[in-house]
Amino acid sequence: MAVSDALKKKKKIWVGIQAPKEFRIRDIGESLVSLPEQLINKVSQVNLASLTGDPKKQNIYISLKVKEIRENKGQTEIVEFNIAPSYLKRMNRMAKQKAEQSILLKTKDDIQMRIKAMAFSKYKANNSVLTAVRVKMKEFLVNNVTSKTYNEILNEIINFEFQKNLSRELKKIYPLSNIIVKSVIRK
Repeated sequence: MAVSDALKKKKKIWVGIQAPKEFRIRDIGESLVSLPEQLINKVSQVNLASLTGDPKKQNIYISLKVKEIRENKGQTEIVEFNIAPSYLKRMNRMAKQKAEQSILLKTKDDIQMRIKAMAFSKYKANNSVLTAVRVKMKEFLVNNVTSKTYNEILNEIINFEFQKNLSRELKKIYPLSNIIVKSVIRK
């Protein structure tokens, strides 16, 4: 009886997982599975500093989902971008006040995503000023997200170009110390 149970067990193999082309298709790890097809839809969370080699991005995490198997390696796509909660707490401690905006939008290539942005003020501000910052932030997010593809938006956010452009728009209203995109989640 023990011999038949042992024969029923399938041998597992290590299948590599590769980052998308935005990160020059680097190997990010391996997973132990019976068949390579079992790896499809598996989500892995990776630190952006390990993908790019830039230690300044150590507080950012990217979730990669395996979409297909090619040459016995899982090909991934970015499904989520998050900033570490400890970094957000540190930023909040240094700031006087904050304004947040969370909005569900469709990109130019018809992908639905939730984007969350935060702005931290250097000084104490009135509620009317913070409301104006939120309204301008929402306007900027709607205009930029709906006019670009999902990959273009993520590349801009990862390279901090999106945040710089948002900062230029919001600093016209009130002096802000830091503006960050807290998370991007693909729906």
